[in-house]
Amino acid sequence: MLSATIPVPAIDVIAADFNGDGNQDVAAIADRPTGDSLNVALGNGAGGFAAPTSYPPPFALSYNDLNTADVDADGDLDLVYGAGCPAVRLNAGNGTFGPQICNGDPQARWGYALALGDLNGDGLPDLASAGDGFVTVGLGTGDGGFTITARYTGLAANLGWLDVEDVTADGKLDVVAGSDDLALVLRGRGDGTLGSIDRWVAGGANITAVDLSGDGRRDLVSAGGLRSGDIAATLGTGPGTFRAARNFVTFGPAAVGTIVRSGDLNGDARPDVVIAVSGAPVAHLNQGDGRFGAPLTSGGFSVIQSMTLGDVNRDGRLDVIAGADQPGDPENVFVMLGRGNGRFDPAQPMSNGSGAAVLGIAVGDVNADGNPDIVSNTFTSLSVLPGNGDGTFAAPVLSGAGAGDQRSTLLGDLTGDGNVDAVSAVITGTNDNAKTTLYVNAGRGDGTFTFVSSRTADTNVRAAALADLTGDGQLDVALVGIKGTHTGRAGLFRFVNSGGVLQAPSYQPAGWSDLALADYNADGLLDAVSVCAELAGGCLRINLGRAGAGFGPPLDLPTGHDPVSVTTADFTGDGRPDIVELLSARAPSTFAVVVNATP
Repeated sequence: MLSATIPVPAIDVIAADFNGDGNQDVAAIADRPTGDSLNVALGNGAGGFAAPTSYPPPFALSYNDLNTADVDADGDLDLVYGAGCPAVRLNAGNGTFGPQICNGDPQARWGYALALGDLNGDGLPDLASAGDGFVTVGLGTGDGGFTITARYTGLAANLGWLDVEDVTADGKLDVVAGSDDLALVLRGRGDGTLGSIDRWVAGGANITAVDLSGDGRRDLVSAGGLRSGDIAATLGTGPGTFRAARNFVTFGPAAVGTIVRSGDLNGDARPDVVIAVSGAPVAHLNQGDGRFGAPLTSGGFSVIQSMTLGDVNRDGRLDVIAGADQPGDPENVFVMLGRGNGRFDPAQPMSNGSGAAVLGIAVGDVNADGNPDIVSNTFTSLSVLPGNGDGTFAAPVLSGAGAGDQRSTLLGDLTGDGNVDAVSAVITGTNDNAKTTLYVNAGRGDGTFTFVSSRTADTNVRAAALADLTGDGQLDVALVGIKGTHTGRAGLFRFVNSGGVLQAPSYQPAGWSDLALADYNADGLLDAVSVCAELAGGCLRINLGRAGAGFGPPLDLPTGHDPVSVTTADFTGDGRPDIVELLSARAPSTFAVVVNATP
């Protein structure tokens, strides 16, 4: 194999036929102690190169995206690169280049990543640039200049890589940008402007579009990002869609969400998303096909510790019911009535009778009067706020067994007697030695409970759910938890119900930060999806249900950085349950829609 060495300490290289002799030449940006320079070495056709010609720029090469295109329509390839501005050197036709043309801007609206393509169909290359949260489009003027015509802001932090490709297969060039572990597709309209924006989970850095699978669809390939050393392939499944998670920014420049829930907020039969961001619920309405609208904010209160959705005033609209921790303030339960448009009325504060931090909150008709009630934890028992059916509640009634570190409150008929029972999932261990206790409370049908039994697992519970996991018509318990420093296990535990008595748990490794149950592979068995926030980069895992054998081993799904909460519903309307994961490590928070591709 022939090899040639060009004596240039290159930090960005591009190959093309610059002098029209049919041989490949090389242009490179060199990083020298005395200053950066642009260098061009002409190929001799035998694998060698002539001595490079150096073009010292009048600007420091602080950005290194090097591109080539015929920007002046004379048939020769010119050079475009970052030099404190998008800079152009026009080709004289023989592989030598003229003086640098700096496309400056008084408002400094150009970014530091550059890509070229004919975005308006006039035959001239146009320029897309990306910076911290924005993409700028400049249309080519045919003389080495670019005129800024559009700037798209609020996209994602640290957009460091850019490509211009027709990924939507509509004959119009789109802009693909990479930010940390996200890929953004800004759909081109063919007139130099960009339309709808999709965010996908990917490797994030050095992103490009190419047909990897030979199916005629453009796929996204990226490397690095927050997962240094990884290469991510995001496969295209049709015009402008990809088999990976689509991301949406949820709120504000510095807000961090902690809990995500789903339900139809506006009565259009599509599940929407509600996120607990600090002390306020933030809603995103489902626009179909896995797309969501901009964040809709409502007034808040203290930091939300637990949250669920329910129609507590029976008007057909979902309301927010949340638990809080307000030291010294007895009001620790809040209700925000839904308006049917994704927004909520101001919070109605109440006390559950204890002043405890409400970490596990649930809604159900536990006194059989037809009105939804609120069930939560106190320091020693369960609290029931009996609903009046109009969004107001009577004084709390305390009964049964609960605890201050109760991470989940589960409601359902475990015994089959027609009364709603309650399971309290409580951390009874320590950070060093993990332990969870499930307190089973039999419902009396009058809004009170009697403690009847308990089960333990060697984990510190983070989330739990009640569902028929075995197909025998009885409600079982699944929970995920984290291990202690010295003892315990992190993962998924299943407690099978036998006549109202929970059996000893079975265990499978899984995530530990949150839990959602659904039949994702259409085999008639419930599967478990979990996340793990403390793992470097985080994880999104699925454990498939197995008939008579609990859950199978974990399978990792594509994920963004540090997911903390999950919810599940048919977000795309295709009859398959999809997943929404809340990614809370970044500010602003984002959530990702992971579309179910089960045949």
